Amino acid sequence: MKIQEVFINGAKPLPRMWKNVLVAWFVMLLLLIAAMNPLMQGLRTGFDSSLITEKLKNGIFPEAFTDMGSLYSGVIRGFGSSILLLALITFILNAFFSGGFFDAARKDAGECTVKEFMRGCVRNFWSFMLILLFSVIMILFIALLITVVPNLFINMDGDHVEKTIFRTELTAICILIVLLPVLLLVSDYSRAWKTGNPERGTFEAIANGFRLTFGKLTASWIVVFIILVVNSLFLWLTSRVLTSFVPQTGWGVFLFFLISQALFILKFFLRVYRYSCVTALLEQRE
Repeated sequence: MKIQEVFINGAKPLPRMWKNVLVAWFVMLLLLIAAMNPLMQGLRTGFDSSLITEKLKNGIFPEAFTDMGSLYSGVIRGFGSSILLLALITFILNAFFSGGFFDAARKDAGECTVKEFMRGCVRNFWSFMLILLFSVIMILFIALLITVVPNLFINMDGDHVEKTIFRTELTAICILIVLLPVLLLVSDYSRAWKTGNPERGTFEAIANGFRLTFGKLTASWIVVFIILVVNSLFLWLTSRVLTSFVPQTGWGVFLFFLISQALFILKFFLRVYRYSCVTALLEQRE
């Protein structure tokens, strides 16, 4: 199968999965809003107990922040709680919904109703949770190994330490860019294989993920690398759009929210598209 055929076949399941993407987006939105509640509570508590709002009416100046009272402790405590909740919720929802998306991306999936989508999410949840946990640990370990360990061997007494560190970090980033599609392929192939073999074990799925990744690495790497480049360009465009939009009224804030969520949904589609392309690669090899 040619690479362009993989992209075409990977796009075919997307029209029937739009309802599932909206369901996943809506659930994630609600839970992420709930996760931000500790931070908002800390801000509310700190501002309510200080006179900073009165001082800021005449402009921002450093002395205003000396009267913030419990704001610092509230914000730090709320920020830490929110970050932990966001990370946990994102991890669990990623494992949960990816089970339904991989299930729906197969040729024999049939009609992709919301009910069938949720069944796929539930059926694959625990195995996908283990695969995702293994993938996160693998990616973090390799990233730390590539970026941190080389710096430990740099002679800190040399005259060109800064240049050496810069070259080392630049080389590490280039290596990570090359390895990231490989690491994602192991995760995606494992989940795609497990979806097609629900009666087999999770660790067997991970072993097959490695086998499928390195069996025909070049074609698979090119497909995932192109998708990651498109994702990076989309994230850059999203950041430019959102940072240039400064709402001045209530309707402006509402419009900003709609635009940001529309972009988030498109980002969701790009992730599902990657799942679908890897599934198309797997089915071609099967």
